[in-house]
Amino acid sequence: MKKVEFDVGKLVVLISGGPLMTIEKITNYDDKPIQCVWFDKDDNLKRAQFLPDVLTVITEPITISHFTGCANGNVT
Repeated sequence: MKKVEFDVGKLVVLISGGPLMTIEKITNYDDKPIQCVWFDKDDNLKRAQFLPDVLTVITEPITISHFTGCANGNVT
């Protein structure tokens, strides 16, 4: 299995789906070391920490067509 590289500025999404997020900070904490930011449906900036096991790095180029028809900007 290929090791996924998490770097600040990379785009990620929860494995279960949800909004497109940007990695803001990577800490040395074991519990939830990856801090992500995103905008909710009301354009409020949100921030939360996650374990790497629940995130998927977006590796393909993102274009506006990726978001056409997606509810609340969620990646499906």
